[in-house]
Amino acid sequence: MAAERYNLIVLGGGPGGYTAALTAARHKARVALVEAQAIGGTCLHWGCIPVKSLLHSAPTLDSPTPGGDWGTHWKASQKRMREQVSALMQGLTKTLKQAGVALVEGKGYVASPNSVRVGGALLETDAIILATGSKPATIPAAGLGDESSSLENWVVGNSNDFLSLDDLPKSLLIVGAGAIGCEFADLMKRYGVEVCLAEMLPQILPHFDMQIAQTLSRSFKKRGIEVRTGTGLNGITPDRSGVLATFQDGSSFSTDRVLVAVGRKPRIEDEVIAGVNIEISDGAVVVNEHFQTSVPNLFAVGDMIGGAYLLAHAAEAQGEHAALTALGMTTSGKSRSTMLIPACVYTEPEVATVGLSRDQAKAKGLECVEGKAYYLANGRAVATEQAEGVAKVVAQSKTGQVIGVHICGAFATELIAAATLAMNLNGTVADMAGTVWAHPTCSEVLKQAALSCLDQLK
Repeated sequence: MAAERYNLIVLGGGPGGYTAALTAARHKARVALVEAQAIGGTCLHWGCIPVKSLLHSAPTLDSPTPGGDWGTHWKASQKRMREQVSALMQGLTKTLKQAGVALVEGKGYVASPNSVRVGGALLETDAIILATGSKPATIPAAGLGDESSSLENWVVGNSNDFLSLDDLPKSLLIVGAGAIGCEFADLMKRYGVEVCLAEMLPQILPHFDMQIAQTLSRSFKKRGIEVRTGTGLNGITPDRSGVLATFQDGSSFSTDRVLVAVGRKPRIEDEVIAGVNIEISDGAVVVNEHFQTSVPNLFAVGDMIGGAYLLAHAAEAQGEHAALTALGMTTSGKSRSTMLIPACVYTEPEVATVGLSRDQAKAKGLECVEGKAYYLANGRAVATEQAEGVAKVVAQSKTGQVIGVHICGAFATELIAAATLAMNLNGTVADMAGTVWAHPTCSEVLKQAALSCLDQLK
């Protein structure tokens, strides 16, 4: 029996994989999408969407639970979350089928540069895109990430596991204060859980602008979230009420549960890529500007190629670019090093960033200015009691070109799109300041921050 033949085979049905498949299908290519678990990947099933659903369902800050106790509301929120995820997965599956993408259930193994094996079937292809995503990272502290540990009743290994917890803990230690850790700290505090957020680096959100991170940290502390930075975790041991976590600075924290949220790392399984010899460095697949691996017709996108931010929308942009390149077509988007990827944190207040901070720009030898605008001076923010926050615009001193925007405040995750567009168009602070922003809107903080930059350029 002849093997099925395709123009493109994609391994992995997450945002990078399904975007690549849809892009190729829209250009009349014959495409197969191979997925071992569920279409949608981590983002839809264990990450972006479930967490945002739970945050939306959570009680309003500092308000009593709307009917019943915390546990009852948690279970209702989980039920709603599962229904939403199911609906989105069904819609995505339908979209792929209608586009003509062949959905192949099972684990795919690259047998050669032009073939993939799934179960007993061999699929032949002109090109392959790897989009197998990532898995939660672990830390070497005693008892964490060890499935055989006697601490398994207290340690929630990662954020994936936390979403399916039947009962809320009374107290929770979150190890790692990146986007995942901060969002879960916010979420659990809303459900009445005593939260300690611990980060070994000097600030929460380590890759973000310092003032932005400090603004969120102050907000957390006001709400009763204990924030510990600049000290690593030594280990955890059982005590009478749960576990006792000890830190490198000599302090400790007694808690019911521990959530490890130290980020994610590329999922690369040797047996999956055994049929090809692709270059791997620091645990990630090495690719060029067009996401080609060291094997010319083999591409890789998304979390498995690493980077500062492992984000669904980054994977989508990469998947589109890789698919067009694999088909020999001209890409309209930017290449890997020139893609502007915004990063968002869905806490209260929200955080969003794109481009360089002032410190990062200076480290690159760029002369720049930084303008700020505070939400306290914004009419919409004050009127809606969301006046906590700041927006910052970073621009090159000589040209006024915007090279970074950083926001902590209401609607930050929406406002960052306007900033990203401006930067994609090589916009200047004069362009931003000269744009008419609707009033009253929180978006006006971007205009005021741009005006602040302009004042420094005169």
